[in-house]
Amino acid sequence: MLKGVNRQVLEVSEPDSRYFERILFVVKPEFAALSAAKLLKEAQAQVKKGGSAPPKMGKPAPEKRGLYVAIMVLGAALAGTILALVLK
Repeated sequence: MLKGVNRQVLEVSEPDSRYFERILFVVKPEFAALSAAKLLKEAQAQVKKGGSAPPKMGKPAPEKRGLYVAIMVLGAALAGTILALVLK
């Protein structure tokens, strides 16, 4: 879904993909004044490059899990200590 009324959209039809029939690029406002040829050239370069991968979500990497566990344990210990001092 595109929000806003004043957006410049560039459509690349028939990219070299068996999965997609077209790709839509939303042009940043500061580059809207560039020529159509320049924008098309940049869009085609992005299509060939494949763009960037979507961000990965989910479990942290194995090397970071230990850090997360350590932080959680230290946080719980700190909270317990504060609670014990307050309840004295």
